[in-house]
Amino acid sequence: MFKEYLPQPTGYPHAHCASLIFFKDTLYCVWYVYQKEEFLDAKLCISSFNLSLKRWTQPRLLLDRPGRSQGNPLFFIFNNELYLLFVFLEGHYWNSARMHVSKCEPELAKVSEPLKTNQAQGMMIRHRPWVNGEDVILPAYDEEKKQTVLLKGTPPFIDWQPISTLDPGPIQGDIISVGKKEAMIILRSTDNERKIIRAHSADSCRSFPFVYSTPLHCPLSGVAAHMDPSGALFVAHNNTDLHKRSPLSLSISKDGLKSIYKSIDIEFGDGEFSYPDLISDSKGNLHLVYTNDRDKIGHYFLFKEDVQELMI
Repeated sequence: MFKEYLPQPTGYPHAHCASLIFFKDTLYCVWYVYQKEEFLDAKLCISSFNLSLKRWTQPRLLLDRPGRSQGNPLFFIFNNELYLLFVFLEGHYWNSARMHVSKCEPELAKVSEPLKTNQAQGMMIRHRPWVNGEDVILPAYDEEKKQTVLLKGTPPFIDWQPISTLDPGPIQGDIISVGKKEAMIILRSTDNERKIIRAHSADSCRSFPFVYSTPLHCPLSGVAAHMDPSGALFVAHNNTDLHKRSPLSLSISKDGLKSIYKSIDIEFGDGEFSYPDLISDSKGNLHLVYTNDRDKIGHYFLFKEDVQELMI
């Protein structure tokens, strides 16, 4: 295993909110960068990771839209085509954000002209949709109400319709596929309980009758989850009951988050280490990206053998 930091585009000293996708044998990372204020001048950028050389390419900006801040990007794959979802800010905070979609060209040479979706201002996104056959289920959340809304999209993914909601509180969910129609969603807390929340659905996210707190700490900060082929859950989170975003830890549960089997710290000490994202590649390696103090994106690489050793 090793840890590194992604290069930044020239002239943009700040970085936040990275998301990963593994597409056609290449790992891509997309995040937003800004010069001074993220609500004024943020732009999306992208880099790809060479699995053989273990090296990231120099990032490049995806969209040039002066005066319109861009944020919270994520990729997803449907019918072997790659799509990009993100928000444009139409005001000065996230409650003014409007979700847009672009289709990606081969090898991400460029993205199509962004199209505004049917979602109202303030509907935010963080993690990839669950693509289950023809179902594309996006774990969105209402910034004002602090409420998770599950949206079902259809190509070209301009139209998204709500299919279920959770009670206000837990947001920024990461959906984990458990079976043909079965899924769980791992969410961050927004209240004083400060624990990661798990919700379970047996009907393709149409309902979540079981919602409960887990033993994992969540000091009002983002989380990410990944299920190993063995069924073990890997969860990236800030493992503290204090109101801070350090340390950033990777915790493992073998019983559906009823207990923690093992936890390792990825970053610790003073600073903000937040907004993680997790994905595995075709070789079984595990990749974790996260914000490091809002000035760079960290990448923690676990070889397949490292993942297996952590399970012992």
